[in-house]
Amino acid sequence: MEDTALNQEQVAVRDPAAVALLVHPKALVALAPFLEHERSLSAAAAEAGLKLPTLTYWVKRLLAVGLLIETRRQQRVGSAIRYYQSRERAFFVPYAALPAEVVESFQRQNTAALE
Repeated sequence: MEDTALNQEQVAVRDPAAVALLVHPKALVALAPFLEHERSLSAAAAEAGLKLPTLTYWVKRLLAVGLLIETRRQQRVGSAIRYYQSRERAFFVPYAALPAEVVESFQRQNTAALE
């Protein structure tokens, strides 16, 4: 049986600002709803189990580094509803691009597990 998850194209991310978000657990929770489909902020917040202001904070950061894009705006009375989606379906951070503190933390955890 073929694993379909292995067939997804992954985009290598080397930009330090984008890498910092991709290794941050809270940023990953905020990014997850946008990986497969476009979502409004309210729909993504509900899916991720986050409060809307919290998700809005992370979405602004993800947009700034290019991991998310705005796909469309739905006009309505008041302000338009914005929809977002991840720039790619999957991201890959090469080991060499990882921040030193992430590598050190990983090494400490593995050393502790082996002892």
